[in-house]
Amino acid sequence: MGEIPSGWSIGSLSDLLDLFDINPEKTTPKWDERKINYIDIASVGFCAIKSEPEEMFYDEAPSRARRIVKHRDLLISTVRPKRRSIIMILNPKEHTLASTGFAQLRSKNKWFGNFLFGLITSPKFTSELKMVGYGAAYPAVSTADICRVPFALPPPELIKRFGEIVEPFVMQMGQSSRYSSRLNEINSVLLPRVMSDELLI
Repeated sequence: MGEIPSGWSIGSLSDLLDLFDINPEKTTPKWDERKINYIDIASVGFCAIKSEPEEMFYDEAPSRARRIVKHRDLLISTVRPKRRSIIMILNPKEHTLASTGFAQLRSKNKWFGNFLFGLITSPKFTSELKMVGYGAAYPAVSTADICRVPFALPPPELIKRFGEIVEPFVMQMGQSSRYSSRLNEINSVLLPRVMSDELLI
């Protein structure tokens, strides 16, 4: 990895399991009567939701709709890692679920969460995942692979300071993602009407 600053160390996420939880919550049969909002891999781009979570009843949802999503959870697609389908979920609707095709990371404090988000969205992190991916046509990684990626770990006080500095940008990113998703919804409704001359512009 080369030289690192004084006071830093080399490690991986598996060394920091006291700071975050991996795939912390899954549904139970008690969810059968609930209406859910489902996030699948196709709806997530790089740091952005490409389309709003699909609303459906839990007992009609895909079998992968199992991960319970909370505010500031991080989702990393475990399939085709080079596509970088990675998102921090901000203020999700009630009963939002994500596909088990995501690795889900839940930080125990927001400052470390911001650092963790910066780490998993870095080009180097993606490059490491691409190297350990298995399967030629449909490359994939496991949650364990994600937790083994090596990186340079700064001291706790620097992680907290970084988290404080980037917090306004994280919040702005969430707001921009919601605007973008809403515009995509409007476009999907209006464009067919324009093309069919139902709506004049």
